[in-house]
Amino acid sequence: MVLVHQVLYARTLSTLQNPTLERLQHLLSTATDTAKVNLLNIIAFQAKDYAPEQMRGYAEKALLLARSLRYTNGEVVALKNLGIASYTVGAYATALECYTKALRIADSTQNRREHANILNNIGIIQSETGNFESALKNFHESLSIHEQLNTTMGIAGVCNSIGDAYYRQHKYSPALQYYMRADSVRRSAVGNSSSVDIVALGRVHLFGEIDSQRGLALLHQGIEQAIIENNNLTLIDGLTNLARYYITIVHKPALSLSYLNKADSVAQSFHILMPRIEIYKLLAEAEKHSGNIAKALEIRERLTTLRDSLIFNRRGELLGGLEELHRYESERNQESIRILNRERDTLYQTILLTAVVIIGTTLIIGAIQYRKRLISERALAERSHDLDIANVALQETNTRLHRQTQQLHSINKALQQTNLEFEQANAMKIKILSVASHDLKNPLMNIRSLAEILQSSSEGENREFAEEIQSMSVRMLEMIGDLLDRAAMESGNVVLDIQEFSMSDMLRVATHQFTLMAQKKNQTLILNCEESITIAGDERKLRQVVDNLISNALKYFPLNTQVRIALHHNTDTTIRFEVQDEGPGLTEEDKAKAFGFFQKLSARPTGGESSHGVGLSSVKHIVDLHHGRVWVESIFGQGATFIVELPIKQPNS
Repeated sequence: MVLVHQVLYARTLSTLQNPTLERLQHLLSTATDTAKVNLLNIIAFQAKDYAPEQMRGYAEKALLLARSLRYTNGEVVALKNLGIASYTVGAYATALECYTKALRIADSTQNRREHANILNNIGIIQSETGNFESALKNFHESLSIHEQLNTTMGIAGVCNSIGDAYYRQHKYSPALQYYMRADSVRRSAVGNSSSVDIVALGRVHLFGEIDSQRGLALLHQGIEQAIIENNNLTLIDGLTNLARYYITIVHKPALSLSYLNKADSVAQSFHILMPRIEIYKLLAEAEKHSGNIAKALEIRERLTTLRDSLIFNRRGELLGGLEELHRYESERNQESIRILNRERDTLYQTILLTAVVIIGTTLIIGAIQYRKRLISERALAERSHDLDIANVALQETNTRLHRQTQQLHSINKALQQTNLEFEQANAMKIKILSVASHDLKNPLMNIRSLAEILQSSSEGENREFAEEIQSMSVRMLEMIGDLLDRAAMESGNVVLDIQEFSMSDMLRVATHQFTLMAQKKNQTLILNCEESITIAGDERKLRQVVDNLISNALKYFPLNTQVRIALHHNTDTTIRFEVQDEGPGLTEEDKAKAFGFFQKLSARPTGGESSHGVGLSSVKHIVDLHHGRVWVESIFGQGATFIVELPIKQPNS
């Protein structure tokens, strides 16, 4: 490992000169026309792992030249490379726009291989933003095309992407299966494993608790391989995961700091922005565990600045890229509808032709029988009359079918317009939530930091006040996070951080923090909490559930009353949390809309507090995400009891 550190240190102090890139640049000076476009695209792709700032320049040159030559395949690859360059620096909306434009051209030229590659890239962005359902759909479509074309490196790349999607959801068993398949396919194609596959296998062995020793060995091996391959993104990934292991599992902050500083040095040297968010989070945690509180606060400030420029902007701007992708998918759906309509029209024509043939055959048979059997004029007239009736009935049926088809087209058009208006309104709502929450975040971060400084330097009553300020600022930041989570809920991008924690301890802390609020209204909190209840869930979001229900009981119900809070095992696999008040109770209308978004009930705050009608809807959404259930039991005039049941273990946790 000493050799790895020496090589890494030398790389971070000098400018990387890639021999392959130098050879390609030499060839570029003599290339012309489409060959030059292909070389520019190859150089751009080669630069993505160690010089992402150069990648965009080569891709833009390739795009301009390809368009001037009307070289569509070169234009597709150039747009894809521009999307990768934007993704590397966190510009996800721009990346999606580039990928969607490339998809349109690839579809028009039947370029199935690049179509599959671009679907994989789109899936990676969806996976990183928590939209796992759409990501896996695109990954499997991409994998199916690569399997049909037998492109082994494409199969390996998509298998690795699918493994990452399952890993982010803590589904380690399927993640391991796809990582192993990616490694197997790549070794069969080139004869050895790549650093990407080695680090991925090490990560899932280590944090999936499959084989810790093998996981550590694989991470070290992957780091060495990444240095050989000049793959800076994988190098940073390997170093960051080693640091995470030493800070979160074996609790060696000094060793963790060593790996994190190396990872940050590589990221700074090659202007790689996105991985630095995770590096800063772990650096702050390691400095805190080492007792360097001031250093940890400084790193948190840097993390806030970096997040403001990337993550929060991404949540709002990503909608622009998604709109372009949705338009592309909508066009594909409309094309499918047109194909179905053509098939339906063909079917109608076939039916009509068959009817004509049947009628014609009937007439011929009738004429033959007439001649053979000397049918009378009257019998022939009756036969003709029957055929006329059949023809009229057939025409009426065709007219009715035509009218119904027109009605169906009208309904489809109205539905598409309604969906478009709904998506626009929903996008605007999400943007408003994101901007409002973001504007409140920085002042609260400053308050929290000042409170932490006061807490560490004060004693006695002043220290208690500092602790309360710090605690309340944390809660307000969490409330802002809740607003952003609400925006994520509306866009389907909520991801739970499932960890085991003590629900009993969390409830006791929450009850204690609400005691002062209760005392101001002469209300009494009575806690009946079963000891040592531990569950698997997202502690921050479940704390939001607890706070909402307790604060509602204190906010809406009379002075000089009692609020009873209870936590106990309900069954061997579930727990039950209850908040019971002595208030006026809920009407049947209140109970029907209690958990709706922006729904206000008949009760009003008794101490002049504010109410926005979002708390209970957030409670229900969080409980649903945890596979639990929430309801209210109340008789009007006799108080109310809000009840939450949660599973002790989450599926796939």
